[in-house]
Amino acid sequence: DFPAPVAQPEAMSSRMRGSPRSARAHKEQGLEYLKGARVHSSAGFMMAGGTVLALPHKGPAYSPSNRTRFRGSSEYRGCFKEIPQCYCSMDQKPLQDYDPLAFRSRNAIPDVPVPYKNSSIVEFGGGLHVNKNRRFVTTNMVQMSGEPVSIVSNPGIIAEHSSFKKMLQAK
Repeated sequence: DFPAPVAQPEAMSSRMRGSPRSARAHKEQGLEYLKGARVHSSAGFMMAGGTVLALPHKGPAYSPSNRTRFRGSSEYRGCFKEIPQCYCSMDQKPLQDYDPLAFRSRNAIPDVPVPYKNSSIVEFGGGLHVNKNRRFVTTNMVQMSGEPVSIVSNPGIIAEHSSFKKMLQAK
């Protein structure tokens, strides 16, 4: 059974401060009022910043050496681990687990050249598929045949003539 809460010392009148009753009130203010309390969910009590906190019971001693540790590595970690540069003809290669694609079994690869500072590596051009002789020829100029303007207005003759021109262009 806990005693009833006690008023703060500021709330007490000045005439009660010197009385034996105020000594009892002062004694019941801090952790003193919990002395002798029997609570089985904690080992004791402590005061921190004006708040009463319960102390936990001591559990089994935990030490990292008691638990078993995983000594291997996962597949993901193994794929991204940092390995020294190895090639087949180097002296004193470090030992590794067997891997048919291991770098220690491959030929040496030269380092990639580092570009100079502020240098551009962009090349404009279409490679093999560009005809440099006709690069400034517009679509209109490609379709121009140099024939005089036709005065024919018959739609059948115009259709026949245009289909014949397209057949020649497709060749």
